Amino acid sequence: MSYFDLLPADLLQHMLLYLDIPSLGALSQTSVPKHGNISDLATRDETWLRITNHRFNLFSARRMASNNISRPKLYGGSNWKSAFRTMSRSGRMPKMNVNFKKKAIFAKGFSYKTQNHHFQQDAFNNDMKASKSSHHYKEQFLACFVMINHTENCCLRTSPNTMISDCNSDVSNETLSEMNYIELQVAFQNTKSGFTTVDIDICNATIQMQTPEGYIAQRAIRRGPLAPKVIYKNSKTSCEYLDDEFNNTISLGPFEFCILSINVPLTYYANQQELIHFETDFLSRALSLIVPATCHIVERNDAMIMDDYEKEVSNKTLLTKNSYQSLSIATFVDEHEIWENYMALPGNCLVLIDKRD
Repeated sequence: MSYFDLLPADLLQHMLLYLDIPSLGALSQTSVPKHGNISDLATRDETWLRITNHRFNLFSARRMASNNISRPKLYGGSNWKSAFRTMSRSGRMPKMNVNFKKKAIFAKGFSYKTQNHHFQQDAFNNDMKASKSSHHYKEQFLACFVMINHTENCCLRTSPNTMISDCNSDVSNETLSEMNYIELQVAFQNTKSGFTTVDIDICNATIQMQTPEGYIAQRAIRRGPLAPKVIYKNSKTSCEYLDDEFNNTISLGPFEFCILSINVPLTYYANQQELIHFETDFLSRALSLIVPATCHIVERNDAMIMDDYEKEVSNKTLLTKNSYQSLSIATFVDEHEIWENYMALPGNCLVLIDKRD
């Protein structure tokens, strides 16, 4: 008998929620599956249902308790293990318990664990091309989804230029009385399970904007009333609705996700006296959102150490905490996908298309 056989089944099933996915797969192969042992619990559909719901937040706690859940075929798999794999590969956004107004995802991307420890995009892109050829989804640790806090008439927001200049050192104080900006609602999720935390440096987020000369990197506003704010954060026990000013970084535990509000000024186009008024004008020029992120993961290392009791060298497994710096690059959708969410009206007006109807 193993040590797992000495523990009750309900305690073993609770322990499985704290394991990462590779460790869970290893436990399913430790012994011949039989009723109640660790290998049987690791392969049960109920276990993978709880893990899938923890990652994608599909069902409420009340529905889980009453077993009022949908079939896994609706989520792309014959069982919940295959459904989890399908939704992970497709980059599905977790279900939010917040009623966002006509939410639509205009950009989506991931952070990958690479060997690049600096924030050069060219080197990062080379690592991305190399990782895509060999199941790069296994190296993902942070998912990013970009939405817009829409206005009633789909116009860009305006603020006094002096206010934006005082809040952002990258904005020059020009003679313009007002400056256009857009409020983005960016959702992040730590896609790793187990003992992994992700730090998001949202204050250094940049938007790559298309220009006639190529592209520019426009920083988000970092200070003042228009600084980044945490408007939604999900934890293991409850959902927190926050509206406090964002300071440095935000940390996400395993499978945790949050929504941050950032404001991006359109200073380049204002200085070039280029007229842009609507959200579609911004979306047609936006290329990608780039956010620095750091992954802290506890990894196992097999080391040769000296045993003080037996006075000999032996193999032992040590747990070490390693950090990986990377970039979360969310690429914006094409022009025709943008207009699937908007409709032009006579009189140079725009309205949103509510796909929920």
